[in-house]
Amino acid sequence: MDFFRRCLAALLLLGALDAARADELAFVTAQSPIHALLIYDVATMTERQRITGLGIDPTRMVGNADRSRLYLVSRVNASGTQPAEMRVHVVNPWQRRVLRTAVVGEATGRAIGISPDGSRLYVWKLVSATQTFGVAVLDAATLAEVGFVPLPWTMCATVARDLAVAPDGRIVASGCGDGLRVIDPVSLAPLTLPLDADLLNDVLGFTTGGMEVLMRRNGTNATVSNTLLAAIDLATGVRHNVTFALPVGSPTPVGVPIRMVRVRRPADDEENPTVFVTYSPPTGAGSPAIASTSSNSMTPPDRRLTRLTSLGTPSATILGASFDGRVGVLANNRVLRRVDLDPGGSEPIAPSGDPVEVTPTGTPLGLSDIVLVRPLLEDGFE
Repeated sequence: MDFFRRCLAALLLLGALDAARADELAFVTAQSPIHALLIYDVATMTERQRITGLGIDPTRMVGNADRSRLYLVSRVNASGTQPAEMRVHVVNPWQRRVLRTAVVGEATGRAIGISPDGSRLYVWKLVSATQTFGVAVLDAATLAEVGFVPLPWTMCATVARDLAVAPDGRIVASGCGDGLRVIDPVSLAPLTLPLDADLLNDVLGFTTGGMEVLMRRNGTNATVSNTLLAAIDLATGVRHNVTFALPVGSPTPVGVPIRMVRVRRPADDEENPTVFVTYSPPTGAGSPAIASTSSNSMTPPDRRLTRLTSLGTPSATILGASFDGRVGVLANNRVLRRVDLDPGGSEPIAPSGDPVEVTPTGTPLGLSDIVLVRPLLEDGFE
């Protein structure tokens, strides 16, 4: 009888734990004037908490596979005896607190990448006194520096831009004046790929399989014949432009590509998730549509975006998606909006609720990154 009582108690406990699970939370990095990591309840789109004390302008953010750890970068300005610093923070999103912070050189480009197994972080490191610049490799658990990839000071130190990690672990570093660096994750040997003059240093993502990196092309406005995206082979540097293949009646392309997110929606095949590309409008261009396609359509020889979906105003430049691919949160520079990523019908994304102002109208703000996390327990403890 005691055995059955224990089994029943265990089942009741599991049921209680499942019922205590919180709704999805959106972690949003906000720059001036807030300088914080904002935490929003996705179900109600209300702010639940904000984490401050991170420094100035927390910017890019990555998470490990189960999103039990988030990593973000910020900076501290020089003041009196305080030198300018670049900082890396580890956040436990279930407990909603910063676990540790490390200083990695001086304030520089705030980009961050994470290895596919979640054990390594990659950030820029600059030390002006010795004219040292490159990619620092950090242990994700301790933030200790375990490696360094030196890059030419005159070619890279003042113009470094993005860091991104391909599915096979190769680190892609953009911004050096002589081209793209592709770094082997084991040997840390960098390969330099020269880039065409019309390619900018914005790295958006990778084609399926990770053999090509997607980069932004120079231009102020996408058109039906120009997505402003190019795919660069990581081994050879061979470039292929990404095209539109849109159905009749689609919105008119507008703006410049900003971010790419791969989402496995419930309607998607396991090996063929949906790729979303968010566009940011040039001045006075209105609200651009969100481009999307199946992952397979981004692989050679296609490399094409097959749908544009208009969500109206405000324009969206960043998209964060839930683990199950059902819901997302869009952001522009000061407004958040929940979206349905499983709306049914032909559109892969649809509005789900009204826009939410993070700051009052007219107040400038930079919302830089979004990661959605489903907490383990409602009270925030593991």
